[in-house]
Amino acid sequence: MSLEQTPSKTFTPVSSADIESSLRCYADVLASLTVESLPALVALTSEQIRFSDPFHRIEGQDHFRAIMQDMFTRLDGVCFCVHQVAPVANETMRGGFLYWTFTASSKLTGTFSFDGTSCIELDAEGLVQVHEDYWDSAALYRHIPGLGLLFRWLQRKAACQM
Repeated sequence: MSLEQTPSKTFTPVSSADIESSLRCYADVLASLTVESLPALVALTSEQIRFSDPFHRIEGQDHFRAIMQDMFTRLDGVCFCVHQVAPVANETMRGGFLYWTFTASSKLTGTFSFDGTSCIELDAEGLVQVHEDYWDSAALYRHIPGLGLLFRWLQRKAACQM
């Protein structure tokens, strides 16, 4: 299907206050996320949630829950510090953006953190139907022994020499 043939999304009118409230609620649960509070996060998502980040592209609450549980299994001290919530409510998008810093640690990497942005789309009931994370995976690779040296070397070689 060409770009010209792609149907445009249009949404039924929903109050901007409702959209902002749903987005802020999701951000608040994400900011205090623990393995114990994971069910509260999943409850704010639609059954058909589509989630993506640099490592995953999945659909469905069961897969979303599994990815989040795996994160807590592999990492210690998981923390999402949500710095900004930017709601968007217009004829083409119902949702918004979250700007955050992720911090965690593992035996392999030690403590690491990186900044990211999430694009969140809500369904008509205010549940998260799309959660797309954008962050630089190299920020994580730099902390892995061996790969970290390679990535720092590549970064120096690719940087503009002034």
